[in-house]
Amino acid sequence: PTSVTMDADRQVGATFKQLFTVTTSVNPASSGSVALTPSGGTYLDGTVVQVTASPATLKKFDSWSGDLSGSVNPASLTVNGNKTVTAAFLDEVREVRIASPANGATFTAPANITIDTALVNFTPVKLEFFYALNSQPSTLNLIGEATTSPFSFAWSSVAAGNYTVTAKATDASSATLTSSPIGLTVNAPPSITTQPQSQT
Repeated sequence: PTSVTMDADRQVGATFKQLFTVTTSVNPASSGSVALTPSGGTYLDGTVVQVTASPATLKKFDSWSGDLSGSVNPASLTVNGNKTVTAAFLDEVREVRIASPANGATFTAPANITIDTALVNFTPVKLEFFYALNSQPSTLNLIGEATTSPFSFAWSSVAAGNYTVTAKATDASSATLTSSPIGLTVNAPPSITTQPQSQT
């Protein structure tokens, strides 16, 4: 409020400006948050508000809907009426896979096999490599582990057999990801036949 000293006739007028609200939401629920700058949610007509979407863990921002569109983040919104903005988020794909050798690769015993991995949206502190013989698919055997990038492992002197190989990644929070299995065949070495020498 203001005060007026009435020591003479006075004329007082008041000018009002329109206020509008900006309402935000996320889809799906609990997948992230939306921040407004300046904050508050109520603004004078013509105010430009920066709208920022922040994904929750293992989510990524996808797009805006309502009175914003597109996928620019943060985005600018001119407030010239009541506005509603929804931020859509998607699941963040995380993956560990065996990049080489290829599924179905064939070797000859005793084989030396380098196992290379590829990682998507996952930062491990350790990768463990396992094999199971096709004759014993439920028995996993540790081949070895790698603790530094590029998280490869040299599997040496592999005996003949049919193998299923997987990689298990562990991050600093002890979260784990396991690769899809690949099949490898290690054939026995060819036999060598020695012809007896004839004696005369």
